[in-house]
Amino acid sequence: MKEASILLVEDVRVNAMVAAKLISTLGHKVEVALDGNDAIKKLQEDDYDVVFMDIEMPGLNGFEATRKIRSGAAGEKAEDIPIFAMTAYTTREIHNESSESGMNGFIEKPLKLTEVKKLLEELS
Repeated sequence: MKEASILLVEDVRVNAMVAAKLISTLGHKVEVALDGNDAIKKLQEDDYDVVFMDIEMPGLNGFEATRKIRSGAAGEKAEDIPIFAMTAYTTREIHNESSESGMNGFIEKPLKLTEVKKLLEELS
């Protein structure tokens, strides 16, 4: 994928900074949202190519935020944006809930450069 605009949704600031730095080394623009509500607001205001969504966040978690995005809460243009769950736990339940909420897949935390690059290339 050429330079992509990525929305990284992560409630732990240090994790967000590390992940954003990692992704930006691939030449992509990264903006951080600190929770699901912030993600919806940012998607209403700007265009992004992909969302990396933490699933465990206080308030509006990643699954709930994705359901709202898919139902139009972030605007029509964001309804079909690729959304990938970021999780350290890859259980069957996580896979099922990711799919049921409308996510396109998942990526394991901590993020690995090769995995991020592969996922973004697959979107091209």
